[in-house]
Amino acid sequence: MGARAEKNGYKEWETEEKLERIREWAAQGLTKAEIAKSMGIARETFYQWRAKSMLITDIIKKGREDAAEKVENALFNTALEGNVTAQIFYLKNMSPEKWKDRKENEITGTGKIVIAWDDGTNE
Repeated sequence: MGARAEKNGYKEWETEEKLERIREWAAQGLTKAEIAKSMGIARETFYQWRAKSMLITDIIKKGREDAAEKVENALFNTALEGNVTAQIFYLKNMSPEKWKDRKENEITGTGKIVIAWDDGTNE
């Protein structure tokens, strides 16, 4: 690819059709290097184009969000099917205030502090 093509080449990827292709690659989990290869450009060129084009940057982000949503839906469905590990993971991440294993408390002040609690294990 010539110097002029590399300088303005990203503009040819700012069409609706080509941006959709980039989104699909990102949604399939391709790395940035793999997306660059699919576009027919060097990884370094890809990073330069991304820095120059908010359309390319935004569409990659959208593709990654689409992929995360698919994984989240798959995790949710697996949890509903009875996979206990998936259920635990989902609950701890979606409702950490209720399902977190460890509670953290911050105590500030001066003087002596005594903390006692009964966790119910010595009944």
